[in-house]
Amino acid sequence: MTALTLEKAKQIIDAAFARGAELKLRPLGVSVLDAGAHLVAFQRQ
Repeated sequence: MTALTLEKAKQIIDAAFARGAELKLRPLGVSVLDAGAHLVAFQRQ
C-alpha cells in the first residue's frame, strides 16, 4: 500500500471543495485520513 502524501491529501481536499461548490453547499470542513485512520490534512472554507 502506498503512503498518502500531504500533496495528495491537498488534491483530495481541493476536489471536495470544488464538488461542494458545484452542489452549492454551505462552507465545508474536509478531513483526509490515512489507512490507519490518522489525520493527514484538514481544511475548512
